[in-house]
Amino acid sequence: SIREFCAKIIETENRIDILIHNAAYGGVLMKSVSADGIEYTMAANHYGPFLMTNLLMDLLKKSTPCRIVVVGSKAHTLSFLDPTDANHLNPTEYWLPLRLYANSKFANLLFTFELARRLKGTGITANALHPGSIDSGIWRNYPFPLNIPIMILKIFLRTLEEGIQTTLHVSLSTSLENVTGIYFRDCKQAKAHTNSYKVEWQQIMWEESKKIVKLTENDPFI
Repeated sequence: SIREFCAKIIETENRIDILIHNAAYGGVLMKSVSADGIEYTMAANHYGPFLMTNLLMDLLKKSTPCRIVVVGSKAHTLSFLDPTDANHLNPTEYWLPLRLYANSKFANLLFTFELARRLKGTGITANALHPGSIDSGIWRNYPFPLNIPIMILKIFLRTLEEGIQTTLHVSLSTSLENVTGIYFRDCKQAKAHTNSYKVEWQQIMWEESKKIVKLTENDPFI
């Protein structure tokens, strides 16, 4: 579906000013695997954005200056993902929704930082952000009675309008025109988990992601 979407965008659009990776999946009470055999949380939250960015790269390069914005989560600090462990890259036999979500958001950061380094000097910036804890409905599929704590938690969550502010700031602020490879929170530069800055891990995650999404010689490479 991502390949079909990208093909349509390339066919119908002349440029991309801002590419925002915002869609995300939070698992429920069963293991879920995508049509490509990839654990669904990682497929939707990391491998999807990774593939889309690669497939749209030629159009992005024609559109410079432009921005790539990856909406992550502070939940990445709970991650146990180690990209040197093949079992972590496609954990189809593992199930614990919050930890899988955290892993996918940690992968977002490895991806963003490696992407920013690869695109440095091209006129394309890549930054990541934590939008805050938002009542976005990502956990809406949890059944009763497990949804009760989530319903209570909603009282303390940001509204969608409040939660979009950091995304808008990173996407539109003129002060960030040449800023790349940064993690933002509350419209300010923030510190991500120390492991996300490991260049070796960023490079390994990138190369393994290429294999998992099956990039071919005919696809754009970054």
